[in-house]
Amino acid sequence: MAIKMRISRILAISLFAICIAVVSWGVFRAMPPQKVFEQSDKIAHLLAFAGLAFSGRLAMPKLNGHIYWPLITTVAMAMEYTQGLVQASRLSSVEDAVANVIGVAIAMLVWVGGQKFRRARLVLKGSIE
Repeated sequence: MAIKMRISRILAISLFAICIAVVSWGVFRAMPPQKVFEQSDKIAHLLAFAGLAFSGRLAMPKLNGHIYWPLITTVAMAMEYTQGLVQASRLSSVEDAVANVIGVAIAMLVWVGGQKFRRARLVLKGSIE
């Protein structure tokens, strides 16, 4: 059982590290992504930061949510702001920062909802009183 838990922990941390790398590459690369449709970049920001925030929570489940969620929200906004400083060919955008924060909020809602669902199942099974 301990080995299985250790492997799942390593996988969660690895997934988070991959998400950090992919999101960082997307945010800080010299050229913005090609538009597939109008506002497609906002959808990409939302999905990227939802994945980053959720995978981060999987990697750090014991970190207090009152610390984790504001911290990852700050990171999401700071990455957008920093993009304009790091890449002369890119501009920071309030709309992109909002999409990043909405992505984090979606991840938080899914995480909290999943935790409540898990607790309710345990109560129904009689594991928790």
